[in-house]
This record gives sequence, C-alpha cells and structure tokens, in this order.
Amino acid sequence: YYHEVNLSNLTSDTTYHYKVSSTDNNGNKAQSEDKTFATISPPPVSEWSNIPIIGSGQWPGIAWNGNGYGFVWVTKKPNTTTYDIYFSSLDINGNEVGDNIRITNHDELATQHPNVGYVFPPEIVWNGSGYGVAWVGNEGSGQNLHFATLDSNGNKLSDIIVSIPDDNVPGQQNKPALVWTGNEYALSWAGGWPDYPVYFAKIASDGQTYIVNKKKAVTTAIANTANGPLVSLAWNGTNFGVAWQDIRDSNDPNKPAIYFNILDSNGNKLIDDFKVSGEGRVRSPEVFSDGANYSILWLESIPDNPNINSIYFAQMDSSGNRLITNKSLDITGDYGGYSSVAKSSDGYGIVWTSYPESRIYFKGIDLNGNIVLSDELVTAIEGNNGGKDITWTGSKYVIVWQNVPPPYTQSQLYFGSK
Repeated sequence: YYHEVNLSNLTSDTTYHYKVSSTDNNGNKAQSEDKTFATISPPPVSEWSNIPIIGSGQWPGIAWNGNGYGFVWVTKKPNTTTYDIYFSSLDINGNEVGDNIRITNHDELATQHPNVGYVFPPEIVWNGSGYGVAWVGNEGSGQNLHFATLDSNGNKLSDIIVSIPDDNVPGQQNKPALVWTGNEYALSWAGGWPDYPVYFAKIASDGQTYIVNKKKAVTTAIANTANGPLVSLAWNGTNFGVAWQDIRDSNDPNKPAIYFNILDSNGNKLIDDFKVSGEGRVRSPEVFSDGANYSILWLESIPDNPNINSIYFAQMDSSGNRLITNKSLDITGDYGGYSSVAKSSDGYGIVWTSYPESRIYFKGIDLNGNIVLSDELVTAIEGNNGGKDITWTGSKYVIVWQNVPPPYTQSQLYFGSK
C-alpha cells in the first residue's frame, strides 16, 4: 500500500521536516523518524527581453541611429579557421531589417595563409548618416587594424588599414577604441610587438584621409597585457580622454594598471600619465565625458585574489584633477567577466557577466557614480553568456550578447531591452 499527500503553499528554497504516522486495521501504530525535504528556488526571471537574433555569431557590437540600430558581429565559416564580420540593420525592437551584409571577405586570403581570418571584436559608431567600423583581422602578414565607413544600410564606402611605425608588425590590438566627434573619426589602440604602446589617429568623414598621422603615439609605456580590451577613448567637444591598461609598474602582463591622459584635438598629451586604478588586477577600462568631466569605469580584483572583482568608478575634471576617487560599485558574482558601459543623459548603464553562474546583470549609476539601480538580471539563459555590448537610445538601454548553450559548440546572438 502507499499513500500520497499533495502539499501546497510551500516557500521556495526552504527545508521542511516531516514524520509519517500510520495505523493498520488492527490498530497497530507506527511512526517514522524525522525526515526532511527541501524546495528549490524558481528559475530567475528577467524583465529584459531575450530575443534571439541573426543566429550563430560572436562579439556583437551595436550603435543607435535615431530610428533603429546598426549591428555588427563576427561569424566563423563552418569547418574552417576563417572569420568574417557582418552587418545588419535592426528596428527598434531588435528585428532584422533587410539582408545581412558581409563587411570582410577572408576566403581568398585563407587559401594562401592557413591561420588567416581570425577577427577581433568590431567597434561601430553612428555619424548621423552612416557608420564607422573598426576591427583587427589576422591577414597573413600580421594582425591589421582596419577602419571602414558604411552607408546607413551597411554598404561599405571605404576600407583602410591603419598601421603603426613598425612596418614589419601591422597594427594589432584586442578591440580598437572608436569615436565620432561630430566632424571626424578618432581611433586609439595598442599595437606593435613586444610592448604595444598606445596610438592615436584622426580620420576624415570620407573614411580615408588622415587628419592626424596614424603614427601618433600617446604613450610608449608597456601596454601589453594578458587581457583586454586595452584602450578607451572619449571626446568632450574640445579634448579627448583616453584610458588604457599598462604594465609599466609591474612589468607583468597579468598585473596591469589603468592609466589615463587628456589629449588635445590633435592627440597631443596635455597632462602626465595618471594612474587611476588601485593594486588589484584590472581589465575593461571605459572612459566617458559629460562635457566638463571625464568618468572612468573598470573592473578590478581585490589585491590578493584575482577572481573576486568589482566595477570601480573615478572622475577627473578636464584639467586632469581627480574629483572622485575609485568608488566601488559592488557587483553580483565572485568573478565579474568583461564589462560594457553606455552613457545616457543623466548617468551610465553597466552590464557584466557574473561567474560561476554565467548570468548577465545590469546596474545603473548617476553621473557621479552613485547607484540608482542595483544589479538587475538581464539573462539567465543556460550556457555561457558573454561578449556583450550596450547602447543608449535616448529613452532606454539596449544590450546585445552571445550565448553558447550546451554542448558548447555553437553560439547564438541575443538582443535585450526593457
């Protein structure tokens, strides 16, 4: 014989105790020992949309154009080592508009060089009528930093290789920083083995004419680190703020620090290089301007454990004086994966991947680094979530990311908003 009892109104994530008592037809009674069972937590629910887009891909980048989005990503050609960058237009809800457009084509080069075609994450900006895109690709002779302009539909208008002084080692960096000033494009990147100094260039709106020579060095200090992105760039209407990872203090690629400087409109340094970060291991510097001041955000570990991280916020005025010193923003997860930040009119939106659960979270702060929205779950889709980018539309934040579900052989791109 068996009996079944349905229990209701239980609390999730709770341990309950119970005993079973029984009486047979002869009046004999028996009672079990104390036993327990535990209820489980319900799966987390996100208020953000989690819309699959495009299909297989990685390292997405997104830019708002006033009516929709320009979207770029990297796709690996099946059964090859060849990667290419594609573009798609998305409407305001993340739906694809028109065909996917291939920005790079490494097929021919791949027949000449077996390791050609590996592409690092692309960066995309909107210039008011079209897009600028920058990326690094392995093209046989080395890792070349490209810059291209696209029309509003993603058709390529120009494509140049932005090189560095050492002609034997074309420009290389993990993810180039790219901004549109309102009149021209500015790029900053770290390139040139073995030290990877930080460079600066300005390119006219035609995407081909250099306004500031591509060999302009921001610093000759060692910016070669074991993790990237390395460089971030911001324009305040008069000057540029630039932040980068640097190992001049430790001489250890696993122990970089975040340095900052202010450049005039032609890339000349206005102050001495300034160390912003503390003594932990750092990654993902991002710099923004509100017109008067520069805000710098980055991930940093505690000094004695590189797997326990927080996102930090600091602020400098336009003369390089520190206004706010290294404010911890406290993030969910013992280990915060690479972060991405976007600026709104009154603050910043920050996204990161928490480990070990591999979920993406969002946090909102005001222009002075005060938390206005604590860690909000963006996605808990099963698998590895990462490779994210975030943009501000004027009314909301939008996030794109890659998810690699079990059995971890192919990635899916997602679009999220709320």
